Amino acid sequence: MNTKYNKYIIWILILATGFLIGSNYKSLHSTEGVNTVNHEMPKGAMNNMSDMNMTSTSTHMHMEQDVSSLSKIPSIYIAARKDSVSGYNIKMNLNNFTFTPENIGGSNVDNQGHAHVYVNGVKLGRSYADFYHIPSDKLKQGSNEIEVTLNANDHSDLIANGKHLSAKIMLEN
Repeated sequence: MNTKYNKYIIWILILATGFLIGSNYKSLHSTEGVNTVNHEMPKGAMNNMSDMNMTSTSTHMHMEQDVSSLSKIPSIYIAARKDSVSGYNIKMNLNNFTFTPENIGGSNVDNQGHAHVYVNGVKLGRSYADFYHIPSDKLKQGSNEIEVTLNANDHSDLIANGKHLSAKIMLEN
């Protein structure tokens, strides 16, 4: 069998195992406060799938790209402002990272990609710019955790030193 296909078979087995342990994912994935790690991905890092880890939840897969060994790590800080009509507007402040919607699905490039926005652990959508609107009907009454993750062109979560490159805040609805 072709060794290229062997890698895919191995990753399918890893993903299947991830589904079985998905209930433990949240405790491995969560971090308190704002995670601001700064590293830059090497060019062509995704050409070798051994550079990638994968975890999963019951609803979707999370590929992870570890960028710990690089000199410039992207970072993200977020702030929220109540919208005058409905919900909140999330402002993403980025360092060493550029949104590149034209490259999504293509080859990964250092410090480029997009963001995934989560409300209470559920993915709400993708962001290709530094503002994202969360409508009121996507928030529960009371406290809501908003998390924004930085993602490479192939949608993998960027991680450094074991932590996702993400920012979290709490909103009251």
